[in-house]
Amino acid sequence: MSDKDFLSQFSGDNKKPDSFKEEERIPVVKEKKPFKPVYVIAPLAILAIILGVCYFLFWSPKIVMKNFVGLNKSEISSFVRQQGIDPTGIVFKEEYNFDYDRDIVIYQSIEPDKKIKNNAKIDFTISMGADPDELIRFPDIMNMTQDELNQWAKENKLQKTKITTSFNETVPAGEVISYDVKSDESAFTRGTTLNISVSKGPTPAGTVQIQDFVKKQYYEAESWAKQNKVEIVRNEAYSNTVDAGLIISQYPASGTMKTGESFSVTVSKGKGISIPDFTKMSESELNSWMKKNSVTVDTSERRYSSSDRYIISQSPSAGSMISAGEAVSVVINQGNGFYLKDVGLSGMIGSQFNEVCDTLNNLRSSGIDTFAGSWSSPEGVYSYEYPKGSIVSVTITGYSNKKVYSPNDKLPLDARFDVVLSKGKMYDVDLSKADKGGGVYEIASLSDTLTAISFPFHVLASGDTCELNVNGMKITGSTITLVEGDHIELR
Repeated sequence: MSDKDFLSQFSGDNKKPDSFKEEERIPVVKEKKPFKPVYVIAPLAILAIILGVCYFLFWSPKIVMKNFVGLNKSEISSFVRQQGIDPTGIVFKEEYNFDYDRDIVIYQSIEPDKKIKNNAKIDFTISMGADPDELIRFPDIMNMTQDELNQWAKENKLQKTKITTSFNETVPAGEVISYDVKSDESAFTRGTTLNISVSKGPTPAGTVQIQDFVKKQYYEAESWAKQNKVEIVRNEAYSNTVDAGLIISQYPASGTMKTGESFSVTVSKGKGISIPDFTKMSESELNSWMKKNSVTVDTSERRYSSSDRYIISQSPSAGSMISAGEAVSVVINQGNGFYLKDVGLSGMIGSQFNEVCDTLNNLRSSGIDTFAGSWSSPEGVYSYEYPKGSIVSVTITGYSNKKVYSPNDKLPLDARFDVVLSKGKMYDVDLSKADKGGGVYEIASLSDTLTAISFPFHVLASGDTCELNVNGMKITGSTITLVEGDHIELR
């Protein structure tokens, strides 16, 4: 056998057939399409626009905050009411301020022109006016003119400084005759009583001899003043030594005076009783004071308060003087918390929401600052047990401490009631037993045993379905869920 390989046997020239030659592999390169950013950017831009529109329509704040600084506190109430802002988020703080009069806003926590939502939390600081206890430098009054005195009183916003004028033969017009201050001059404050007499200059012709009216009836002094063309000024004060109706003192006390001048008398109101600060008393101390002074204090009014004092307010105020038999009343502290059963709200579940809100509104006058609403709960749920508009469940929290309470707990005075309301009953109706007819029907009320809708005309055959429009929405099938108030169009 020849040494030729197998393929050489079929080739005379020792060449291999073409079909058996080694194949040459040539890679195929697929042309790449160029990347176009518009395919990504355009959808993202459209999505961004849609999200922006949704935010503007549904979530963005729309109420423009007003600048209340320098305005009266009442302007805030009007703004809150007109804009539908939740009043529970409005917090007031008071402080003395020299630059702003009483009840004027001096600070707000949200700057003007900022857009807010209707549940925004806003803090306001309200001025109580200039501090009456602030020390004021006492000037050399005797060497001041009336204009200087008026300017001094105005600049320091003095609250109990009174400047009167009278004729005087020796003191030139506009200069001080005398003054009376009800404290040591070094302890003079904005609220200290100060009476200043300023001269009107020499009196017109006519001199009056002053009589002594002390311990005489007021009508005697009044008659004398009228006869001598003297202006009489009546003041009243309590006295333990001068009977009621008699004159305790007079000014001027003696000498002469000109016609047209002021003649001041102080008439006794009888024995006076000084009113203490009841808010610092316990119940036993109050009873002891009433017995000692033969004064009955009305203690019928009660208010809840976070204060630990037995008495939280009084009328008249501490330091006042009263006559025996005058009315005195105090407000007793009923506690720093309350129970629902004590305020008529133990049956809150199942009660109508508007009735509960009315009760809470009435409670505010007793010191309970509570509110009810659907703030974080579902808008409402269907219920067979509770009528539409009644409360199905409630979550109770403290507004300040954020603590959650049960209905049987002692609740804080700023409790908030987050309620879920009933949307009424809901029923599944079998349409396979319904009559097929025409017309629009309103379900005014549904009974617990209702299982089918029956209208005149044609009864459906077994297995048929009924097509209805419920509140404008087309529904087909063998069952449907209805609630009171639905409008049904049967076809």
